[in-house]
Amino acid sequence: REDLNPEIRRLSGLILKNKINSFLDKKKEQTKKKNFFLNDSSIEEEIKKNVIKVLNIQNKFVRRTGSQVLAKIFQIELANGQTSELISYLISFLENSNYQTNLYCGILETVQFLCQEINYKDLSDQFLDFLSENVWKLIFPILNEKNYSFFDNLKVSALTTLLASLELFEKKFKKPENRNFFFKTICIQLTDSNSQTRKLGFEIFDKIIPKYYEYLDLHIPFLFEITLQTLKNQDDDVSLQAIEFWSSLAEKEFEINIFSYQALHEGRVPFTFSQFYIIKTSHILPQFLFKCLIDKNKNQEKEEWDTSNSAGICINLMSQAAPKELIFLVNSFVELNLQKSACFSNIESAFMAFVAVFDGIGSKMLYGKINFFLFLFIGQLDTSNYNICSLASWTLGKICLGGSFFFAI
Repeated sequence: REDLNPEIRRLSGLILKNKINSFLDKKKEQTKKKNFFLNDSSIEEEIKKNVIKVLNIQNKFVRRTGSQVLAKIFQIELANGQTSELISYLISFLENSNYQTNLYCGILETVQFLCQEINYKDLSDQFLDFLSENVWKLIFPILNEKNYSFFDNLKVSALTTLLASLELFEKKFKKPENRNFFFKTICIQLTDSNSQTRKLGFEIFDKIIPKYYEYLDLHIPFLFEITLQTLKNQDDDVSLQAIEFWSSLAEKEFEINIFSYQALHEGRVPFTFSQFYIIKTSHILPQFLFKCLIDKNKNQEKEEWDTSNSAGICINLMSQAAPKELIFLVNSFVELNLQKSACFSNIESAFMAFVAVFDGIGSKMLYGKINFFLFLFIGQLDTSNYNICSLASWTLGKICLGGSFFFAI
């Protein structure tokens, strides 16, 4: 009922969703097949029609709840052997409504929740092909249609759904033309005026690294340039996700380096090879990450996870994948800011940069200069700034945990 309070409608939907969820959990434990709607198709159809109407309302919270309920109903149909009816009905309903924005968002959210819940291994190849093809057709026209630029919510819904359904497109991605189309489309999103769209674009690239690393070669130069631009603009949410992307890339290349070393040690040919993206970008990207550390220390009011924390982790992971290049830059950064800088935020950033690489595999390259760093760090204990004194003590403590090995050098 549209005249009811939106909060009551939302809570009613949550009760129905939880009831269906409880039914699905019990069904997994029972060998005897049961139908949630007690084999009364008229009840099922009535509920579906009412829930689908909710997808077209303005209130996004009620609409989102309706999407969750519809995704659960779809799970029931899958459990009962029904496959494409609901998806076909939703697409037909959308076409007949002339692609109304609210309805489109509601259907995309339904697909998003469905892809998060279902186990693809339990579905037939035929149905997976049907589902992937239709979800593909729902998502990509929006992302490639310039006239949708003023429908920011619709594009964000499409990207969120794509993020949830990436596993669904594994078969499509085996074809180079589909892969290239996908990569180019997501690259375009990184230039969008909406920060949420750009953030989701980086998040999608971050998620595909484990499976599609070998296909990123053509797009890394663009991703590198857009990352630098993002960090320059200091858009925190987008910058954070951009840094996360490079952290994942560094982690992947370190993993490849380890596997390659093991394979060569055992006399085998490695099954994959590093493209050395981190080494290729190590002469510029770390400088921007150092700036993130400095900017954070100039404004210390915020305590939540931010670009400074993410930058520290990224520096650490990059030092694993490209130790020679990163350790040299960190050495220079620490020396410059501890010897010549009188700015407290720069000094704090130097300590953070040193600690970021100290625990990694690349830290062995620091050992030869440990006495020099000890001299610098001890010198910072004689300061009236409490934060710097604490950081110096903490850093010296980490060095001392290395034992007499360091002091024997």
